[in-house]
Amino acid sequence: LYDASMTYYNYFNIFFDHVYRPKGAKYNQFVPQLMLGTALANSSGPPDYIPQWLSLDTWHFGAQYFMGIEEEIDYDDDESKRNNTNNNNNWNGFAAVGDLYSVEPGEYLRTSMVLSDDATIWTLKMEVINDPNRVSIVIVDKPFMG
Repeated sequence: LYDASMTYYNYFNIFFDHVYRPKGAKYNQFVPQLMLGTALANSSGPPDYIPQWLSLDTWHFGAQYFMGIEEEIDYDDDESKRNNTNNNNNWNGFAAVGDLYSVEPGEYLRTSMVLSDDATIWTLKMEVINDPNRVSIVIVDKPFMG
């Protein structure tokens, strides 16, 4: 039963070596999301990676990398740059996202999280099994997207 007041998230915290952790880094999460409701499901993309919420009344999935960074940002009175994830604290959220796809009950999803051999690049991939046209990928080649 669909309840418009509910949003469900499933995520996995990823960790980079502390040597690569930038100043102000709070947390970073690989988010292989199966989403329904009002969910963080999109992003402005590089270079700002501002999270965007969508209202989804059917199931969707997408690969995401969500980052929290403690910082003071000067918005130059441009409210469009405010990403509304800081909850009045001294941190802001940022998101890199793969493509978003609808999925139907009974379909199966496969998720993989792969760290490169040199432990510097994470790749998150979600896909509908037996459908090469619905594949969502996020590649993180620098912690917190540099």
